[in-house]
Amino acid sequence: MRNGTRRDLLMMALLLFFTCGLYYIYWLYQTSKEMDEFTGERGIPPVVHLLLLFFTASLWGYAWDILTAQRIERMQQMVGITPRNNSGLYLVLDALGAGPVAGLGMVVPFLQQNDLNEIYAKRT
Repeated sequence: MRNGTRRDLLMMALLLFFTCGLYYIYWLYQTSKEMDEFTGERGIPPVVHLLLLFFTASLWGYAWDILTAQRIERMQQMVGITPRNNSGLYLVLDALGAGPVAGLGMVVPFLQQNDLNEIYAKRT
């Protein structure tokens, strides 16, 4: 079990802004890979997540947010944090933001990373 990377949320915002959102693709790939390593689960390979995101015109982002909420919940249990399943919140933000990669949907990676940062801090 490997510790994931704690990411500064302000730096994430700057990278998203200056890369015109391309950092999100990198972040999604890395985060998916790190969650697999942390949990020891062999989920959907990160590259498949990216391909599904591209080929479904970002509709896969909704599914990815639900899957990620469930994985974060399991990870919270693993480190002794009271588990929270935020899939409903993520879906509402995605829907209000015209999808997971636009508008309010872009808040979701920050919420996910904040939870992951808490998990990774507890693990070390």
